[in-house]
Amino acid sequence: MDVDPRSRPKRPENLLQAIYFFYNIGAVVSAVTHELVQKSLVGEALEHGPVAVFVADDDGRYLAVNAYACELLGYTRSELLGLRVADVAIDPDAKANYAKMRRRRGSHTGVTRLRHSDGSEIEMNFRASQTTVGGMLVYIGTCWPAD
Repeated sequence: MDVDPRSRPKRPENLLQAIYFFYNIGAVVSAVTHELVQKSLVGEALEHGPVAVFVADDDGRYLAVNAYACELLGYTRSELLGLRVADVAIDPDAKANYAKMRRRRGSHTGVTRLRHSDGSEIEMNFRASQTTVGGMLVYIGTCWPAD
């Protein structure tokens, strides 16, 4: 049974309605709990997952990064959050690819070069896409080492 967690059952007027009311309350609580668990699991999996995750705003400022992104690039989280996409994505085509993705409002997949905190360069596979989170336009990129 699919239940909209925002729906509010009517106040019961008899025993049958009271049973249905409490059943509905249980279904709503179950649906909300399931959604929270799902979001928590996805968030936890992304935080500790095997790919670097970067979330940037429309101006290219990093808003969020996962632990692997920090480890891979040798930055602390606060250092990385102080940077912009252009500070890290140093491939000659990076700016053009980012602009193309913004115009198309879609996604882009390829190989790029990222700058490590020590100045070295790392070749990475990536997939980046545009989405809206909490009403705000953001760009989400995932990267993993190119083999």
